[in-house]
Amino acid sequence: MHNAKNVAANIFETRPLYLQVHGRLLGFLTDATWKPGQMIPNEIELARDFGVSVGTMRKALQTLTDQGLLVRRQGRGTFVAQAQALDAAPLDNVRNARDEPLQWQLQSSQLDAAVATDHELSALELSEGERVFRLQRVLRNSATTSTMLEHCVLPEKRFAGLDSDSEAHKLPVGQLGRRYGILVGPGAEHVEMHIADTREAALLDVTRGDALLKLVRIARSLDGVPVEFRVAFCNLRMGSTYLNRIR
Repeated sequence: MHNAKNVAANIFETRPLYLQVHGRLLGFLTDATWKPGQMIPNEIELARDFGVSVGTMRKALQTLTDQGLLVRRQGRGTFVAQAQALDAAPLDNVRNARDEPLQWQLQSSQLDAAVATDHELSALELSEGERVFRLQRVLRNSATTSTMLEHCVLPEKRFAGLDSDSEAHKLPVGQLGRRYGILVGPGAEHVEMHIADTREAALLDVTRGDALLKLVRIARSLDGVPVEFRVAFCNLRMGSTYLNRIR
C-alpha cells in the first residue's frame, strides 16, 4: 500500500522504534507520496503496513503532529499540513514589539558555487572537497527602512541545480527546502555584536564602524542533517524590533 517495510525487522537500527517509523513516515512527506491537505490512512492500517504496534505508530504520528507536519481533525482523521504551514518553521527570530515575525522583502541577491571552506565543512558536516552554494541576499523590512544582509551557505548535493533556477534562491530556506524535497526544522541560532566594515556599511545604509547585530544559524532538516549555514547582519536602526526566543 505504501511500500512500507517491516521496521521492527531492522536489527541494525539503534534508535527507538517509533523514531524509525517516524523517519519512514517523514519520507512520505518529503517525496510527496503524502501531499499537503491529504488525509492519511488511520493508525491501525499504518501499523499493519509497518509491522509495528498501534501504540508505536500512534507515537510516531504524534511526533509528526507536534512538528506541525500533520493535523488531527476531530471526527475526520489526520491530514498533511497545508503547504503554508509546512513553510512556517520558526527560522527567523527577528520580531516586532507585538512578538510578530518581521516580513522581509528581497532587495538584491547573488549566488555562486565553490568548494567549501574548512569552516563551512564543519558547520554543514560535509567531507573535504564537497561543494556549496553561497547565497548573498540583502533584505528590507516592508514596514521600515531597516535591512538585513544574509550570507547563506547550502550543500550543493542537497540543492542540485540551484544555480540554474532563477527564482529558487530568492526563497526563504523553509520554502527552498520544500522545493528540493527537504523539510526544514527550527534553526539553532545565536546572536553577537559586530562592527560594520566598509562593504557591509554600504549594503546596509549605515556608517563604517556602526554596530550591527550578527545572527549565526545552522538549520537542519527534520532528520537532523544540516542544510543551511547562515550568517546575517542586521541594521540596528530597527525601531521597535528585537530578537526573541533565540534557539
